[in-house]
Amino acid sequence: MPKLIVISIAAVLITLVSCKETDYSSYVYSSIVDNVPNYECYDSIFIVPRTGCNSCKDLADMIVKEKYKNKNNLVIFTDIQSKKLLYIELGKEMFVQENVIIDEKKQFWQQRFKEASYPILVIREPNSSYQIHYMLDKLSPFN
Repeated sequence: MPKLIVISIAAVLITLVSCKETDYSSYVYSSIVDNVPNYECYDSIFIVPRTGCNSCKDLADMIVKEKYKNKNNLVIFTDIQSKKLLYIELGKEMFVQENVIIDEKKQFWQQRFKEASYPILVIREPNSSYQIHYMLDKLSPFN
């Protein structure tokens, strides 16, 4: 009888673990839904990790410095080293805007996804679905 209980518990645990987001797109979407109450108001959501590839971060900074001024865009900085460094690099005036979020709790970043090291752009399509793109592929001035 104890073996049956152990097997039953193992089956329940496997089921619960398999229900977690298994791909990066699902993780990003659920993070947005869970942490941005009015996400439907934005046409584009920029998620910019602050660690990882320096040239990616620098290019993403250049893009969001221009895009945050449009209130239909949401900018989320995640995996930050410090707010002070962020203010120095991008200017504190950007961070008083309602459409700019500093994700200090890393709710939009997960180490288990290698994709989380790269800036992404989430675009709301006309049918209200969302498409996730690597920001630098979609908006790089070099494309």
